[in-house]
Formats: sequence, structure tokens, C-alpha cells
Amino acid sequence: MNITACYRSLSPSVRSRIAERHGLAGKEAERLPERLSDADYLRKLREHMDEAEQAWMDHFTFVVGSGVWGGRDLGKREGARFLPSVSLRVALLRLRQKGLVYAVRSAGGQLGHLCPEEVRRAWFCLRWKEKQTSRPIPDVQAEQLAGGGLYHDLFQFLVLIHQQSPRLTQDGRLYKRTAQKWNAELEMETEALNHTPWTPNGEGDDQPSALKLVWDLARDWELVEVVEDRLVLREAVVREWLHISERIAQRRLYDWVKRRLLQDDPGKEAWWWVLEEKGRDWTPVDGGENPLPHGEKPNRSLIRRWLRTLQVMGWVDLGRKENRSYWRWSSCSPFAAPLVETPDKGFVKPDFEVLIPFTFPLAERWRLAQFADYVGGDRMLTYLLTVDSVRRGRTQGMSTGEILSELKRISAAPLPDNVRIGVSQWADQAGRITFHNCILLECQDERLADELEQHPEIGPRLQKRIGPTVFRVAGMELAQLQELLDGQGYPFLPGLVEETEQIWWRLPPSPSLGSTGRRFSDRAMREDAHLVDTYPEINEAVPGIQHLPRMWTSGLRAYHRTTVLDMVRKAAKWDLEMMATWEGAEPVRFFPQQVDNVGGQWLIRGQNRRGEEEHWKLEELSAVQILIPDELSG
Repeated sequence: MNITACYRSLSPSVRSRIAERHGLAGKEAERLPERLSDADYLRKLREHMDEAEQAWMDHFTFVVGSGVWGGRDLGKREGARFLPSVSLRVALLRLRQKGLVYAVRSAGGQLGHLCPEEVRRAWFCLRWKEKQTSRPIPDVQAEQLAGGGLYHDLFQFLVLIHQQSPRLTQDGRLYKRTAQKWNAELEMETEALNHTPWTPNGEGDDQPSALKLVWDLARDWELVEVVEDRLVLREAVVREWLHISERIAQRRLYDWVKRRLLQDDPGKEAWWWVLEEKGRDWTPVDGGENPLPHGEKPNRSLIRRWLRTLQVMGWVDLGRKENRSYWRWSSCSPFAAPLVETPDKGFVKPDFEVLIPFTFPLAERWRLAQFADYVGGDRMLTYLLTVDSVRRGRTQGMSTGEILSELKRISAAPLPDNVRIGVSQWADQAGRITFHNCILLECQDERLADELEQHPEIGPRLQKRIGPTVFRVAGMELAQLQELLDGQGYPFLPGLVEETEQIWWRLPPSPSLGSTGRRFSDRAMREDAHLVDTYPEINEAVPGIQHLPRMWTSGLRAYHRTTVLDMVRKAAKWDLEMMATWEGAEPVRFFPQQVDNVGGQWLIRGQNRRGEEEHWKLEELSAVQILIPDELSG
């Protein structure tokens, strides 16, 4: 969940108190999310953080990641200095007071905590000391350049649904033959998607990985839906997707894939951030990773699998120099320098091939796909004009003139004469007669209209001639009229042609969304959880601590054994530190965890200030005191 959503989900009074911690008030308070996302600002905050607060920030950034932490403290920390549990709870509350961490309560009532992504990312940049100081590695030979990847395959998947509206099995899958045929239309290699959420689940799963991926994405973004037993497009949503820029589209796709790959292990998010900081130039695949300041060391085998997956999705190039493999972000990735704007022009060849750049706007490419078949490509995509594809364009409501105009707009050079003539003839062959939704029958010319009007069987079924080439037809006569035309050798377009202004993909996107693609932004907050909308008070770290007798916390004193036993149990319950003395010995500080009667003697078990396990005999304690943090002493 992002910092702005977290902060603004709180009530104005809670936001006001958090903003006051940063010296902000009024309208300035609304700028707090921006401040907390800035590494330089966090650097200033860090100067006033204690060790426990910094430990929590490391924990959320390098261990928890995009997940929710449900523990009371940090758990076992190998090689780290011991921090008392109560100090950690106080520190967590202070981070909530500063708006760096937010409490989340699940539907079942469990309390957890999360740190917004922008805050984690800023802390990562602050803590990740090593900068990009290495020199570019020369003479690396590119072996596998990123292709169209997921950007292309999602588009092609939507085109196939638009053209076929496939019937689904009872369990909501594509039939095996259709799945195999459609998978052949996709560019992503199945092998590179092994060990991902889209790997087939056993022998009974006949849906290829690439197909499962694009379907998962389309369903998650609500681009498709099932109507009765068919898979169809949600046209308004697809229209919005077609009208966002290539750069924004790639960013949205990358964010979605990253979230899905980290879904079961969000603590590895920092490993991704290391990759995102690197790779502007060729980088070794199997070495040279910057060590993380905290958390688990990156697994090189997993990193290699990630890079291979990112390569087939269009965001990573792979290369080699001598016997070493390298990688870099591709020109289509969200982390490469912005692409040089390329003209939205292609080429129409005399062999009826249409070539367009892979950055061609999706909305323009969608129009081309209505009357041309995709046959492959990499940096340049190839479409083929055929009799069937042009006929399909006509059934989609495109006139012969509109198809030719679209080809002229695409081509950087004049249309070859044979293409212009061939497309015109194919469009005419598709049907010399067109039915409109009114219902109107439209003929190609007046001669044909006269011929039909004078035909002894066809003429009586034409209601009225309302123009030189147009007749009105009664709806109840349509089926019989089409059968009669077919039997008499008059070809016509099947179905009813929609009015141009009603064809969904011709319409502009919703003006409220523009081209930002906000609908397709990442949505990480679970629906079964909500943020806790209260300003935390420090005494929440130890509920009920105000009821402790003041004498127990104000100094070392001798007590009756039953009182000492009660004090030890209270301290163990609340994870509080104690101080005790033995006769002739210096005071010792420890954290009691439990007290048991062993052979008639009370034995205290706990940890010393180094986190080491120790035990003490209660009867030997001459004076005791419960120690509480300064914030709780008031």
C-alpha cells in the first residue's frame, strides 16, 4: 500500500497529530507523504532515531517488504545486538506517531504492521551504501535482446478474445485445442516461466504458462469477463488500456508482475530493488551483487531465474563476454533511459505485409488488427493482409475506404498499387450487400439495387427503397431474405453492421482517467484488512503499566518473597527489565521470562542484557526493582 493511501485513510485529527511531529500544520500537512518518501528527509529523521527504531526500519525494508508483520518484536536477529522487547514495542509506536509505519487489523481481529512502499524504498536508498561507481564493461555481446514480451502478448490475447469469444469448459478454462492454438500466437517462452505462479499444476493442467499469465493479468485488471460460458472483453476497460502510453503501460505491467512474483515471499523485495538500482549497463548475472545491510543474503540461483523471466517479458537483455553472463535493463523497461520518440509510421509492402515498430500505439495497432493478421516480429512487428482478414475488417464495420485510409496513415511511403487494388477487391468480395441495424439493406450501386427491386422473389421482401442504394427491411423478413439472397448467388456480409459511432474501440477513453492508467495501478492492500485509525500513545506498549505500584519502579528495595515473586511475574508478563542485588554483589539487570518452583525453590529463567539465557534463585535476591523505559515512567 502506498504512503499517500495510508496517510489519507486516517481521520483528519490523526493526520494532524502525525504532521505535528514533523512541524507541519494546515495545508502543509498534506505534503507529509511526499516528505516521508524522500531519502534525504529520512536521513535527517534517522539522526534522532534510537537503535530500536532503526532496527524496525531495517526489518520492514529488508525482511518484511510488501507484507504485513504480525509479530510483537523482531524475533531472532543473528549477529545483531540484543534489544529488549519493550523497547522495540515503544519504538514501533514512535514510528507510527511519525507516519512511517501503520497498524493493520485483519477481519479476524489480529493486529499487524506495515511500512508503505515509498518509505521502504527511501530507507533502502539511505541504507544501501554502495553506489554505481564501477566502469562500464566493454565488448559484451548481446545474446538475447528483449522482445515485445508481456506488452505484446497481452495485446494479442485481447485481440483473440475480441475475434473469437471462445467457449469455456465447465471449470472455466479454454478447451485444450484452443489453448494450444492461442499459445502459439504468444511470444513468451514457457520454459522461462518455470517456478512462477503460472507454472502448470500437474498433468491435469493443460493450460500453457504464457497463456495462464496473460489470462491472470487480464482477469485481475478486469479486462475480461465470462458471460454465460464464453470469455469476452470488458470493452470500456480495454479501451482505456489501449489509450495509455507505451511507457506507462510497461510500468504498470512490471509492477503487477513484481507483485505477483513476490506475493508468497514479500521479504525478498529488497533483492528486486538491488536489481532496479543496477543494470543501466551490462552487469554480471552470477556475481557482483551489492551486499544488503540487513536481512537474508540474495540467492543467486533465484536472481538468475528472475532475470530470465524478466527477459521474456521484455524488460531485460542478456549478453555474454568470454565465459561470463551479463544482463542489463532493456529499452522498454521502467528503469532504462526514456525511449527516443519514434514516429508512428510503418511500411506497407507489395507482398501485402504491413510492418510497424514495436512501440506503435496500442489503439492504432488495434485498428490494424481488425483487418490484418499478426504473423510475428521483434523490433518490427509484421501483419499480413489476406482475403479473410480484410473480410473480418468489413464485418467489424470498417468500410473499404476506411481500411485504405488506415493503411495510408500507417505507411511512410505511398501505398503500392497492387495492395490498394487487392484490398479494394477483397473488401468488395466480402459482400456487395450490407445489412444495417435499422434494419437497412445497402447495395454496392444503383444497378444492383434496381436488379434486386425487380427480382420476382426478392423484390417483394424489400419494404421500401429509401435511397438510390438503400432499402428498409422488416426484422421478421431478415432470415428468409438472407437465405433467399444466398440461394440466388448474391454474396452479403453476415450479421448486422454496427453504426460507426457505436463501435467501442473507436471511442476515446474516459476523460476522467486520461492516459495515466490509474485503473491499472497496483492494488496491494487486502480487502480483509483495514488500517487502524487512531493516534498511538506510548503507554500502549505496556497496557496496564500505570497500575504498577510506584514503589516497585522507583528504586531498589527489599521485599517479602511473595512480593518479589509477584514482581517477577509482572515483569515477565510485560517483558520489562529488572534490577536485583545479591549480598555483597553489584546490581545485575536482567529480563525475566518465567519463574518455576523446582524442588521447593523458586527459579527465575530469563536473559541478560546481551540476550544470553541465564537463571537466578529468587531466595538469593536481596533487593529488586522493575525498570521501565523513560517514555513510560510518567
